[in-house]
Amino acid sequence: MARDPGPALSFETAFLTVRQPDAENIDANGHVNNVVYLEWAQEIAIAHWLACADSALVETCRFVVRQHLIDYRAPIFETDTVEVRTWLGKLGGARMNRHTDIRVAGASAPSASAVTQWCLVDATGQRPKRIEASILNAFGL
Repeated sequence: MARDPGPALSFETAFLTVRQPDAENIDANGHVNNVVYLEWAQEIAIAHWLACADSALVETCRFVVRQHLIDYRAPIFETDTVEVRTWLGKLGGARMNRHTDIRVAGASAPSASAVTQWCLVDATGQRPKRIEASILNAFGL
């Protein structure tokens, strides 16, 4: 389940998905594996882009990851319902920061938070491409 796309610029206006961990997400310590948090951050970013962009933008532009910074704060267990939120941060040139908050539904603090730097590239040549008005408009900015 995802919130309608729009100007996701803060936790309060973030693009939201709700997840339920699978047994395969659980590691030897009995909680969601740290790599899964990273997968969720990437999946929601892509889902947000696909929800906002029209088919022409999706066909001609791609976002690729340059850097992930993630803080793990509390475990998530298989029985937990998880809220994953993402919103846009600093923009400049071809780069865009995206924030991700991963928490057990109803929790007052995140189980993990991430800042990912994405680079917009041309889909054909995979060369960096400046973030122009069409991209900003797609995100409601």
